[in-house]
Amino acid sequence: MLTYGTSYHALKDRADLKAAETLLVLGAAGGVGLAAIQLGKAMGAKVIAAASNDAKLQICRQNGADEVINYAPRDLRTRIKAITAGKGVDVVYDPVGGPYSSRPCATWRGTVAFLVVGFAAGDIPKVPLNLTC
Repeated sequence: MLTYGTSYHALKDRADLKAAETLLVLGAAGGVGLAAIQLGKAMGAKVIAAASNDAKLQICRQNGADEVINYAPRDLRTRIKAITAGKGVDVVYDPVGGPYSSRPCATWRGTVAFLVVGFAAGDIPKVPLNLTC
């Protein structure tokens, strides 16, 4: 109940996620991350799931992720740019914080919602908001 309530409130009430928008879920294999994947798909979004290993990404795919990124060995921004053909993402759902929060690739001149849901990594990130794709 809490994971879906948290994710629904973030995606619908705060970000106003719309069909055909692109949602990036960081820490996607955790409870709120999986809920965000499922709810994002139900809302009609294209969902990109990012997690730290391939086993977690398989779970993300089983829960509806359209694309997956293993951010441990790869550059997150480069992969996002490749997946979105350089456009970037419309909504970033971040329950983790830490170093990956500073790397998302947002749309240029779009309405971008960066949803900070938690700080599971421990550090409160400094997000360079001047970086787009």
